[in-house]
Parts: sequence; C-alpha cells; structure tokens
Amino acid sequence: MLKEALRAHMKDLRERIAPDEALAAEQAVWEHVRTLDGTVLVYVSIGTELPTRRLLGWMIEAGMSVAVPRITGQRAMEAAALGSTEALVPGGFRVPTSEGPVVAVDHVLVPGLAFDRHGARLGYGAGFYDVWLAHHTGVDAIGLGYLRQVVDAVPTEGHDAPLQRLLTEAGWLTRS
Repeated sequence: MLKEALRAHMKDLRERIAPDEALAAEQAVWEHVRTLDGTVLVYVSIGTELPTRRLLGWMIEAGMSVAVPRITGQRAMEAAALGSTEALVPGGFRVPTSEGPVVAVDHVLVPGLAFDRHGARLGYGAGFYDVWLAHHTGVDAIGLGYLRQVVDAVPTEGHDAPLQRLLTEAGWLTRS
C-alpha cells in the first residue's frame, strides 16, 4: 500500500504544476535530450506528465531518430518509429502512438509519478515499461520528470525495472 499512497500524493503534487512551468521544463530537458545519439523512445505525454509533444517535434526537426510506445496487449508495448508529430494516431490507454515500423532503440525516456536517485521509479501500476525494460536490458533507461517528483526512496518490488539515469528541468541527476 505504500505505492498507492505515494501515487496519490505525487498525482496531486503534479496537478499543481502551472502550465507555463510545464512548458519551461520541456524546453529545459530539450537542451539535454538533444545530446543523445541513436534512436530514442519517448513517451507521448498525457495529462500532467512533463510535456513531450514539442520535444518530439524538436527531436524530429533536429534529425534525431525517434520512436514512441505502441501498446500491443496486456503489459506489452513496442517502439514504433515516428517521422512527424502529425503522424500520431490514437492508441491504447488514450496514449497517442505511431503506425510506423517497430525499431530498436538506444535510449528510452520513461514517464513516472516519482523517481529516486537510486534508479527506482514509481509508475502508474500497469507495468508496461517494467516489462518492456526487462526484455530490453541494453537500453539506456532514463526517467523523465519534474525535479519535484524526485523523492528520497521509491518503494520497489522484484518486477520493477531500474533506471540508469534521471532527467529533470534541473538537468541530469546522478544515481547514488
């Protein structure tokens, strides 16, 4: 039940982020994302997540190779190539996706409700990223969120996939 209490608290905290602060955070993370090489799997933001819609556009305009998640079943997703933000189509769980081909990725920007500096992440409870990361162990898993989403410790279970890095509007946060 620790996870559920933390989820509720972090959802409330994230809902209080002003729209202009969210847009500024997206701009700030772009300065770091633009340094990534290879193919990057990026979540398409919904609700109060750190926005990624403009980020996706900037990445594509910069000539970066971009993919977005495509839900394929229960706890199953794949990386679908995205050539333009206009190519986004409705997907599972109301999350826009791409009809592009499945591609291998080098980095994945992972959403979450809370993160800690030990590589733990609190997601929404569906397990899509945990399962995907378990099958793609060589991928650089990067938590992407607001600095206020970083907590001292996220409760974890055996199936929770660790992150290698964390990126917020304040820049890269190192693991401890």
